[in-house]
Formats: sequence, C-alpha cells, structure tokens
Amino acid sequence: MIEIKIRFKNGDMGYFKPVEGEESNMKAYLIGLQKVMRNERVGYITLTDLVDNKETIIALQEIVSFGYGNI
Repeated sequence: MIEIKIRFKNGDMGYFKPVEGEESNMKAYLIGLQKVMRNERVGYITLTDLVDNKETIIALQEIVSFGYGNI
C-alpha cells in the first residue's frame, strides 16, 4: 500500500492513501500533481484518509509539501 503524507499551511499533517484504482500509476500521478502545484496551485485532489477511511477533497493551495512511500 502507498501512504501519502501531506503538510498543510496551518501546520497540520495528514496521512492518506490513493483512491482505489490510482495506486498503479502513483509515480505519474504525483509528477502531474507536482507540475500543477509548481505552475498554478489551483485545483484539488481526492484521497482516502488513513484515520477514518473516508474520501477527502484537498485544495492544492493549502498544501505546503507532500511525500509518499510504500508501507
């Protein structure tokens, strides 16, 4: 399973996993996300929160940094 860690502007950190079906192209997904954040920082992503297993919509302008790894 892939875990994504996101640090938000307010200092909070969240741990998420990709929505079903997106895990196979995670590298391409995150490269695309990196390009959008670098250029426009407009939009949102949908991920599943590891704490409560609910789909969460995250505004890109609220993200300070993100990373991922296999767990």
